[in-house]
Amino acid sequence: MLKFYMHSRVFVDKTMRKLEAEVQKRLVIAATLVEGEAKRLLSGPSVSAPGTPPGVVTGALRGGITQKRVGRFTILVGPSVLYGKFLEFGTRNMSARPFMRPAFSNTVTKFPQFFGDLL
Repeated sequence: MLKFYMHSRVFVDKTMRKLEAEVQKRLVIAATLVEGEAKRLLSGPSVSAPGTPPGVVTGALRGGITQKRVGRFTILVGPSVLYGKFLEFGTRNMSARPFMRPAFSNTVTKFPQFFGDLL
């Protein structure tokens, strides 16, 4: 009985490591989709109306959208430039010009195809 338990434990541990690696790989794919959509939204003309994604002036905002792993199952996607948050959420003197929230909304419907078979 003990031998069976040990064998099962090794099998479960190995299976969980494979599952974790697969989930992490698919998270990177999902994050890459969001990143790509955000960059696509930032390809408009330089003047943008409130409520629409900001346009491109120098390309620093679009080029600064990156991914950063912050946990086993957490990847942050967003701009590395300081003013990105002001554009996304607005300020007291400027209306928001969101680009990350729409990027997520536009891609979230594709996530089940990446993770559905793992559930």
